[in-house]
This record gives sequence, C-alpha cells and structure tokens, in this order.
Amino acid sequence: MILRSPGKLFLAFLFAIAICATGCFGNTPTTQSRQVPNLIQPVQLNIDSTILNLNDFFIDPSKIDSVSFSKNYKGSWNKKENTVLIVAGDKLPALTELKLWSEGNQVSVLLKRSQKKVYQFTFDPKGKTYGSVQLAGEMNDWTPKKNDFKFENNIWKASVALNPGVYQYQLVLDGKWQLDPGNKDSADNNNGGFNSIFKTPNSEGKSPCLITVKFDSTSFTFGVENNFTDVFVYWQNMRVSPEYLNNISESFYVAIPEEARHKPRSWFRVYAYNEAGMSNDLLIPLKSGKVIHDWKDLNRDDVQAFSIYSILVDRFFDGDSTNDQPVKFKDLKTKANYYGGDLAGITAKLKAGYFDSLHINTLWISPILQNPEIAYREFPEPHDWYSGYHGYWPISLTKIDHRIGNDAVFKQLVDEAHRRHDNVLVDLVANHLHQEAPIIKQHPDWATQLNLPDGRKNIRLWDEYRLTTWFDTFLPTLDFTNKDVIKLEVDSSLLWVTKFGIDGFRHDATKHIATAFWRSLTLNLKKIEQAEHKPLYQIGETYGSKELIGSYIGSGLLDGQFDFNLYFDARAAFAKDSEGFEKTAATLLQSINFYGSHHLMGNITGNHDQPRVASLAGGGLSFNEDARKAGWERNVTVGNDIAYNKLACLIAFTATIPGIPVLYYGDEIGMPGAGDPDNRRMMRFGNLGPKELELKAKTAKLFGLRQQHLSFTYGDFNLLAADKNTLAYQRNYFKETTLVVFNYSAQSRTVTVKTTSPHANALKAQFGNKFTQKGDEISVELPAKSFEVLITSGN
Repeated sequence: MILRSPGKLFLAFLFAIAICATGCFGNTPTTQSRQVPNLIQPVQLNIDSTILNLNDFFIDPSKIDSVSFSKNYKGSWNKKENTVLIVAGDKLPALTELKLWSEGNQVSVLLKRSQKKVYQFTFDPKGKTYGSVQLAGEMNDWTPKKNDFKFENNIWKASVALNPGVYQYQLVLDGKWQLDPGNKDSADNNNGGFNSIFKTPNSEGKSPCLITVKFDSTSFTFGVENNFTDVFVYWQNMRVSPEYLNNISESFYVAIPEEARHKPRSWFRVYAYNEAGMSNDLLIPLKSGKVIHDWKDLNRDDVQAFSIYSILVDRFFDGDSTNDQPVKFKDLKTKANYYGGDLAGITAKLKAGYFDSLHINTLWISPILQNPEIAYREFPEPHDWYSGYHGYWPISLTKIDHRIGNDAVFKQLVDEAHRRHDNVLVDLVANHLHQEAPIIKQHPDWATQLNLPDGRKNIRLWDEYRLTTWFDTFLPTLDFTNKDVIKLEVDSSLLWVTKFGIDGFRHDATKHIATAFWRSLTLNLKKIEQAEHKPLYQIGETYGSKELIGSYIGSGLLDGQFDFNLYFDARAAFAKDSEGFEKTAATLLQSINFYGSHHLMGNITGNHDQPRVASLAGGGLSFNEDARKAGWERNVTVGNDIAYNKLACLIAFTATIPGIPVLYYGDEIGMPGAGDPDNRRMMRFGNLGPKELELKAKTAKLFGLRQQHLSFTYGDFNLLAADKNTLAYQRNYFKETTLVVFNYSAQSRTVTVKTTSPHANALKAQFGNKFTQKGDEISVELPAKSFEVLITSGN
C-alpha cells in the first residue's frame, strides 16, 4: 500500500546522499535537455510483456545510441520501429528501470511491476441450464463480452487479472444482468439498484513510506518508514548513482547538484520498494537549485498548483449583446438554445477580478469552434431538438463561432489571463465533426461506418464499438486509423497553441479516439514546449475503469484525466446521508496507488454532463429518478438548505486531496439543476442569498488555502480515519502539516484523530472551529455536515 497506517513516525532508515556537483550527475546534459523536455513518467508494465514507444520519451528517438536493460527482466530494442519490448519475469521487483543513452547522456525510465493478480470467479447454476455466463463490472468497463465463463464440472468459471481494489460487478446470464447469488456483499450503485462487490485481499506486510524531513540552501533530507529493498532517487530524469547512498549518523540528506542552480525549475523524485510493494513517491520542486517552500515562488507553469474553473461559454456571462443569435425554431426549447454568453463575458469577469477572488488560476473553456446555425433532433428517445450552444458539434476545426466571439476577442481573453498569471485551457473536440462540416462533405470516407453489419446503427455504443461509435446520426466519428485524419486534427490543434498561446487542452471523448492520435499530438506539443520552455497541460475525459483511463496517461500521451470513479463515490458520500466514507476512502487510496502520489488527475465538483450536486444533496433531485427528464418537466431546486453545507464539504475534499481540483461554474454558489441541459443554467453573479454567499466565501477560502500551502500540491497523503460519519487525513510537505477533518453526522460532535506527523503542532483552525491537542491526539468540535482544516507552517 502507498499510505501508511496511523502511528508514530519511525525513520527506519536515514540516508546520506552526498552528491558531488559533477561526479554523480556529470556535466550539464544539454543534448538530453533538447530531446527530453519533460520529466519522464514511470511506466506501468503489463502482467506479461510491454511494448514501450521511445517517442514517448525522446522527441527524436533516432538520437538514442544504446539501451541498457536490467537483469531483472528480458528486453529487446527495435531501433527501426523505435520501440522496446519488456518481458516481465516471475521475480521482477516492484521497481526497476530502463536506461537510454544519447550522445553520451543517459536518462532513466522507471518501470513499475504490474500489481495485477489472477482471481477466479465462479457461478453455480444449481442445476439450471444457461447458454452463456458473463461478467460485467468495473474491472472490464461493464462490457460482458470481455469475460466469458467456461462450464467445467457443473460450475461456470472465469479467471480475471485485477489490480488491488474494490470492484462492483454483476453476472450476465443469457443476456440478463443480476447480482451474484454466491456473493452476499453488495453496494448501492447510486442509480436505484445494487451491484455485487469483489474486494482483492490485502497484501501481506507494509510497503515503504517516504516523507520529507527538512531542507537547507544546498540539500534536503527525507526518511523512510518500513524496511525497503531499494530506493530510486532522481534529479530530472537521471538516477542518483547507488554508490552515493551512504549512512552517516542519523541524518539523511540529498545534496543538490550545481547544474540545478542554472535551471529556473527542476525536480527531485524519490521512490522505494520492498517485498510488499512500492512506496509513495516524493516530488520536490527546486527554484534555481533551492527547494521551494514559499508558494510565492510558484508560477503559472507549475501544473501541480493548477486550480481549474470549468466554463460553459454560452451560459456564463454575456459581454457583447450584439452577437446574440439564438436559433429560431418552433420545436426548440429555450433550455436547448443559445443564451448569449460569450468570450467577451469571460474577459470582463477576468478584468473584474472574479476568478482572482476565488483563487482560481486556470480556466477551462468549453469548445469555441463554429457550430451549426440550425437545430438538430437527437436519434435516441425522447428525440428532443437541440442547438449547438454547448460547442460540441464543430463544423470547422479552426474558426471561432461568431455567436461567442472571434480571433481578436479570444486573443484578448488569453492575453488578459496571462497578464493576471492565469492559464487558459481550450476544450478540444477531435472525435467527430458535424455532418455540415466541409471536411466531411469533401472526405466522407474519413468517417467511421454508421450502419453495422447486424443492421443496428452505431450510435452511442460506448463500450461495444468504443473507437468507432457515433454520438448521433448527424455527428460522424472520424476514422483515426487514417493518417490523413490524424494529421488534420493534429495540425488544427496546434494552431490554438501557436496562434493564441493557450496553455493546454481539455480533451473531449478521449477513450473513443485511438492512442495513435494522442501520441502524435503530444509529440508535436513537446516540440513547442521545448522551444518555448513552458508546459502544455492535457487532461482527458474518459468514463471507465482505472485501467482504461490510465491507458491514455503517460509521457507520450496525456498528463491526466478526470477521476470520475472517485467523483461518483465522493458525490454519493457527501450528497447522501446514509452512504458513509469507507467506499470513498478506498477509491481515493486506489487512485493514488494507481495514478501516483503526485498525479495530475482532475478532481471535479461536477460537470456539464452530470446533475448538480446541490440539488442531489438537498433533495431537490433524487438519485433514483431520471435526472434529464426531471429537468424538462419541473423546476428543480436545491431543496433543503443543508445542501450548501454538503456541497461545501465536497468542495473541501476536492480542493485538499492529491490531484488538480476542478470547480464547475456555479458550484461556488450552489446552483441547482437536474440533468443535461438543466445543469447548464445561466451563471448568476448578483442577488445571491445568505447561503449562497456563505458557500462562495468557503470556496474562495479553500482554494486560497490550496494556493498558499505547498502541502496541498507537493505534500504526501496519510489517511487517518474513514467510517460512516468521519473522514480525516493529513498532508505533509517538510515541516508543514495540514489536517482535514469531516463530521458527517446529523449532530454536532467532537471528532478525535491521531496525527502521524511530528510537525503537527502550533496548528491553526482555518474555519474557526474549536479544537484541543494532547500529544498526537487532536479533537475538533464540528457542527453537523461540516469540516475543518488545521494547518501548521514550519518551513
């Protein structure tokens, strides 16, 4: 496990890493810097064999002179194809590495052994006859055909390789979905039903736990809890040589190399493992060779410190009424038409300091491409009419929709954001085009097939035909097996970066596009990053298993995706009164374990496809009803005012856990709403009620705390408690400790937890709740449905 159990910190090993400026790191690796502009992310190996694309690491892999493999696995280098094959042996350790050499410079790729183990699922038919038995669940993206059972000795059996975790599933008997009758463990699926639950056994022993201890102007110290087999210390992409690991008394430090002083920003990373598994990882940022400990030394290029605000342009603010042009069509309902929000409106709110007041530093703007001028009727029932107000029906790949602005207006927005040290992410729609797009009319063969051989239309078959399915009959999906399609989409995407200077993308429908496109786009973005010395962040949208989501993340792919699995569990825990925190805590630990301690996944408070949490939390909308239908049939409200407290807790959770917080517009004031399009109401800036103002103030303070305390961006994570009514965790970055505590009972009560940090002293409650401390035991007096953040800053 990555996270240690509560208890006194014991530094089982204290290392002294005495690193001379040139002896260990060599001269400044200028060639390497040109070819490897980013930190190379660890690679999660498959359970058997893995093919690595060297383009993921080097801009020009032809510059690689040689490849050095570890004795722990079999490896082969295909220089012609620029790939490396890794074959995992039975005794592969939790961590190993691949070394790549280019013109005398060496970089290391950290390799993580697969954590998967094979488990057997069985079904006893009790004498009944079935033609097929299948498994559908979180382990296979709810796709039955991926796991067929075999009938042996009167029992149906299936072997499934799973990562550690908890999985919801159902059995599919001759096409009929049902709970597993041989498994009494089940859970609410938050859709009016239940799923069976499978939990992988806990691993034996405790994996190492790394912590930061102290630093000075030339070094830093870290410690390890639990014995370890090996430790991997990296500066940039170079591993510190083992001969420089020495025990010296009871101090353990890393001397910072001279080369680091010539870099405005560089990083140390530390990993360890033992027989129980790998540790958490440390990520330590440097500014000109000194450990960063003051948030003011961060800048808008520090992706770890992003706080994202999600804006649906048409529904945010109307800054220019002259471009208001709603579609005129008698069957088009107002909620599905244009409201008048535009790019000028976002710029106006930038200048007015609205995002500054929330301590937001990154704007995610919905698609701004030209959409059709008329309404279209959706193919699935109930066959409603919609306009393209949301931006997801592009006709052009380069032209801005005239109803929201033009090139000059968008450039003004980006420039104003940069002047205020904020970033701008554009929502990129690469999966499909509208049928009226000239490109589709000129090249109809560039689209996938709509009509399937079995007579069905390939509409919204999200998992069965993941890479070819259409969103609707008028939205042809592009065929990314065609190299001309990839080139077209890559070239048009790069234009937004080179022409307007945006800072990255939110990618729509990520899982529906082949990785060949993402690799091509990312490689070309790396060339821009190399030339302009700035990161370009990419975050994707994928609903599915962690394995599917993670398959699009890595050095040659995206930086992260939205963690919908964690969101759904957290939403249930914070919006319902009966859910408890056990499931959310388990999913959170799984995310950290799977994506890394310092992952760049997006933690959302909501989004434009989900019903508003405020309405779910207050009872204005039921979890068990059709949210989309409710939005058309009635005025969905917040309901009970307790919703504002519940939503504040969800926002506190989102703003303080590992990953990047994403605030959906209007959540800062608890806007109500049912399903799409009712969850996309026009943003309100005035005439706010007391509860809305209180929630907005809490949201601003939470994002301010995240911005000003590095334990939230670069700290480790330690879960202290998780039960029906209590959730508590701490985060540490050197001598700064942050403690977050939730009381989710219906009454005020005192929540007591034990901190594991030796620096948890001189704590201050940021939201005014009383607390007492006796040694490592901290008791916080909390109202019902509330939270507190305690912080000590000792850096």
